[in-house]
Amino acid sequence: MQLDVNERVAENKLLILYIINKVNFKLTNSQISKLVVNIHEINYFYLQQYISHLVDDKFIECRIEEGSRFYNITPSGRQALEFFKTMIRASTRDKIDAIIKENTQALRTETQVSSDYIPLDDNQYSVSCRISEGTTCLIDLKLFAGPKEQARLICRNWEKNSQELYPEIIRLLTSDKG
Repeated sequence: MQLDVNERVAENKLLILYIINKVNFKLTNSQISKLVVNIHEINYFYLQQYISHLVDDKFIECRIEEGSRFYNITPSGRQALEFFKTMIRASTRDKIDAIIKENTQALRTETQVSSDYIPLDDNQYSVSCRISEGTTCLIDLKLFAGPKEQARLICRNWEKNSQELYPEIIRLLTSDKG
């Protein structure tokens, strides 16, 4: 059965709502995009438009924290999803459930580890590296990074290696060498 354009748009928006609701914690735009692309073939630009419409219609909310945008489903979004959930094929819902179950821990870790760099002047940058657990900040490390390439490298390494770096920093700071 061929869906008309309006039905396809509605189904795609419901798919986004279903994913955000199923994850049950805030997601970045990038995480939503990766999940949707793994599950359903949607043009990236249409996806961004759907997300924007869902925010405008107050079905999802966008919050900016630490310079990153995070999305969560609203009560209105949950209500719409419950009412129209059957528009998403059962096989698609099952696929979403399996992918989210498999990736929940990785998604959750991504939202808890963050890094960002800001320019101090033309060729000098400051880096902020952070790990949070729920609403608790475990570490918020700010340091001078030098040129932009080095700031990017620090951010990349923090995001990749924070699980090893954090305990090592704690160990170094709590050792009694003298």
